[in-house]
Amino acid sequence: MVDKTGMAGNRVELDTRLYEKNLTLLRSNPKYWKDADRIDNASLPENAWVQTSQTGDPVIVLEKDGHPYPLDSLHNPVKSARRWVESLDLENRLHVYVVGLGSGYIVDALREKVLDYIALVSLDISLFKLLLYVRDIEEWILDDRVRFFLDLREVDLLNSLNQDRNFIDRVVSRPLIVEYPPIKNIYPKKSQQVKGLIRDNLFNARVCLVTNIGIGAIQIRNSLLNFPYLMKTPGMEVWYDWLKGIPILCIAPGPSLRDSIEFVRQAKDYALLIAVDTAVPVLQLNGIDPDVVIGLDFSRENAQHYERMMMDRLVNSLLVAAADVYETILPMWKGALSVIYMTHLFQRFFANKIGLFKGLSTAHTAFMFSLFSGADPIILVGLDLSYPELSSSHVPEAVNKVNLKLIKDKSGTEVLAKVGKEGVKYVWARRVEGVDGKDVVTEDIFVGYLRDFERVIDVAPIQIWDVKPKGAKIKGTRHMSMSMALDEIKKMDLKGRIAQKREEMKIRSMTCNVLFDRIGFEAYWRGLIGNMREFKDLVESEFAYLEKMRESLRDREDLSFEEMRQVNESIDRIFDEKYKDIMNLVQNFSAAVMVMIRKFFTLKKEIPARERLDTILAFFEALIGGCEDVISLLEEVDQRYRAEGLIR
Repeated sequence: MVDKTGMAGNRVELDTRLYEKNLTLLRSNPKYWKDADRIDNASLPENAWVQTSQTGDPVIVLEKDGHPYPLDSLHNPVKSARRWVESLDLENRLHVYVVGLGSGYIVDALREKVLDYIALVSLDISLFKLLLYVRDIEEWILDDRVRFFLDLREVDLLNSLNQDRNFIDRVVSRPLIVEYPPIKNIYPKKSQQVKGLIRDNLFNARVCLVTNIGIGAIQIRNSLLNFPYLMKTPGMEVWYDWLKGIPILCIAPGPSLRDSIEFVRQAKDYALLIAVDTAVPVLQLNGIDPDVVIGLDFSRENAQHYERMMMDRLVNSLLVAAADVYETILPMWKGALSVIYMTHLFQRFFANKIGLFKGLSTAHTAFMFSLFSGADPIILVGLDLSYPELSSSHVPEAVNKVNLKLIKDKSGTEVLAKVGKEGVKYVWARRVEGVDGKDVVTEDIFVGYLRDFERVIDVAPIQIWDVKPKGAKIKGTRHMSMSMALDEIKKMDLKGRIAQKREEMKIRSMTCNVLFDRIGFEAYWRGLIGNMREFKDLVESEFAYLEKMRESLRDREDLSFEEMRQVNESIDRIFDEKYKDIMNLVQNFSAAVMVMIRKFFTLKKEIPARERLDTILAFFEALIGGCEDVISLLEEVDQRYRAEGLIR
């Protein structure tokens, strides 16, 4: 038969029973709980239908500008999808990110080729809903390698990408980012934007990798010790749109903050104050107490900022903290508290706690909190993202400031000398456009921060003002003088509502009902400690076995087939799915080795036997040390949990 569009095949009747089955599958997976509701509430596309291909397989067809565009081949979609996947550069790649999924045939083809992770970004949730009527997605949902991101705003996509995979996974995998041709042709601009967002996300992961390798152990320690606070305080679910239409000052400790203090003092009756934690002591020295403090830093050094705070003056303030802030910070806080939820071992035991993207910097997270809380306008203060004075990295009163000097190397290239407590550090100087139209000096990490802010601001549906008198220009913001901004917020005449929000804040944080599966957690915790000891015994046993094998290689250059099989079985036993959580814990204590081994095992095909065994033994030895550290930590935390009644 010939359809009225002129394409061979029949229109496919939509299968409501299949749709309900697929929706139930999505609802059964925590990753897709919210997506399932969004899909069910979405309308089917009026400009799309399903057509049978020559092989009888269903293909979604989309009408655009009066022309039909099949999202897969109407000749043989299965074969065509495999051919496209085979054309990709998949050698030595663990992760693939695809913008667009058509009618889903590329999902099956990718599952045959990709080892570890397949991220598929749908640009239109109504098309995904249509797919659920004609394709059985059970195998996709049950496959841990497959992850769908369904028609998300850029901010939400960035948040989801960061929570779905850790830095190490995203960096060592040599990820491939591609656009599915039919989707690229239909949505060229949107497809390119999403591809760029994923690319920048991976770049930022690489920027943060070196830091994360060195901090993994302290982060997991902080997270475990802070877990009671995570369990007892709300997440972002109580703050979404809470400040809708309320002006907010989002305050960072850039050098220009010193020139903005009087503006902040005059504005505090007409706007709420949200401050990066490192800026709080500076504000308090000038008689100003912020309404909300954002805390992310895991380090002991960061705790010094809290030790300098006048806590008695912050009893009516809210601390929005990451789960892995330094272990002494949360106990010393006297005001309202909301520990934002990030992916970690205990995610499965929460039913209603919603996280907040932990940005590249604390200032990013402060901005995200302002954005998701519905504030409008958001007024940026002290967010210089540069060194406008070339004397100090932060406002002079900040404890984390370093002194700066701009010099040139022998080639004439500009270099920043940063003089701090730990000596002199040299970085390449960069120049970006300043708010006054002239270039201002900065460095690579701030350029990354600047671009990340600009990407989010580009899609933010609210007003964002930048009142700093000097520093980097942030595209998408409205730059204005502080006096003009003050006049504007005074005209809004919201003093009464702002005072009401201040009163409401503590009550809102304390009345949250966090749904937490305590019974499930207790069983998991007991099993975790037992599995940790069992895993250590296994690694020690495999290490002893392989060490004997290594001794036998003294007179040989290679392993026999049987010996190679035994080596691979040893590795398989270590990487058994049963020990997945254990490995995630241990890699935080030997992250540098884990990065090397992950890349070595998975990406390198031909390895001399002696080199392979030496590397495996080094890896197992590092694991043993990591296991000992983790067991010691778990025993310490177990005692604290029992003392606090978290574990019976």
